[in-house]
Amino acid sequence: MLITVVMCFVITEFPQGILVLICFSDSWYFDNVYILLGDFLDVIVLLNSSVNFILYASMSAHFRHTFRTKVWNPVAKRLKCHKSATPIQQSLPTPAAQPLLRSKRHSYFTAVAELNGS
Repeated sequence: MLITVVMCFVITEFPQGILVLICFSDSWYFDNVYILLGDFLDVIVLLNSSVNFILYASMSAHFRHTFRTKVWNPVAKRLKCHKSATPIQQSLPTPAAQPLLRSKRHSYFTAVAELNGS
C-alpha cells in the first residue's frame, strides 16, 4: 500500500515540481508555460488527495474500521440513519467483568484478558 501511495504522490507532484524549478531559472517559462499549465497541475495535485483516501479505504481494513468508528458512526447517530453496532460496542464488558473493573489494580484491558482466559 505504501508503494502505491508514494507512486501516486510522485506521479502527481513531479510534473509541477519540475515546472517550478524551470520557472526559477527562466521567467519566460513562468509567463508562457506555467500560467497555462499551473491550474491543471494544481487540480491533479488535489486529485491526489482524493485518490489517497480511496487507496487507504480500499487497501486497509484498519483504516476502514477506524473511519467507521470515528467518523461514520457519530455522523450516522446524528442523522439517525441506522443503528450502529460496532465491534467496540460488542466488546464492552459483561456484567461478570464489573467486579474486576471496580478494582483499582485492574484496567479494562486486563479484565477483558482475564475473561478471555489469556
